[in-house]
Amino acid sequence: FFFSSRRRHTRSSLVSWARRCVQETGIGTFANQPLKKMLPAYSLISAFRDHRFPPISEREIPFLNCTVSLLQHFEKIKDPYDWEIGKHGIQISFKAEGENYRGTYLPEVSKEQHWDQTKTLKELMRKAGYHGIFETIKGSLEVERYQSIKCTASYLDYIDFITKNKDYFK
Repeated sequence: FFFSSRRRHTRSSLVSWARRCVQETGIGTFANQPLKKMLPAYSLISAFRDHRFPPISEREIPFLNCTVSLLQHFEKIKDPYDWEIGKHGIQISFKAEGENYRGTYLPEVSKEQHWDQTKTLKELMRKAGYHGIFETIKGSLEVERYQSIKCTASYLDYIDFITKNKDYFK
């Protein structure tokens, strides 16, 4: 799916790992990079170097799911509320107190958390590292919405794929 000829070249993407169906990591890039280079690199970074979570251990491997989200249809929007919960991911950037802040949530985050748009923006502001008052920066937010294509595979899916496609990796 991800290596079809139409999508092979470069994409913005995010790789996340879930332990026993609870997503714990998620690291990616907004830079368009070749998937063949990006996926292995960000899979390892997400698994072992995400400072927010303990590294994945060998004994956890059979219980893992890996999700890759390919990000697409980026649009800068003037109104920070011009996006739909469950359809759009958003990236915000702003400057406050002499510092630059940036953060993103994938399209499914606000829906899974049962957040409305304001709650999502406030949580994203905190995720970006700013703990001031939302209303003081709301007017200076630069917001970009996007959509994603998401694919999840379990460890068993991976073993099955490798077994059936040995020649693919030669």
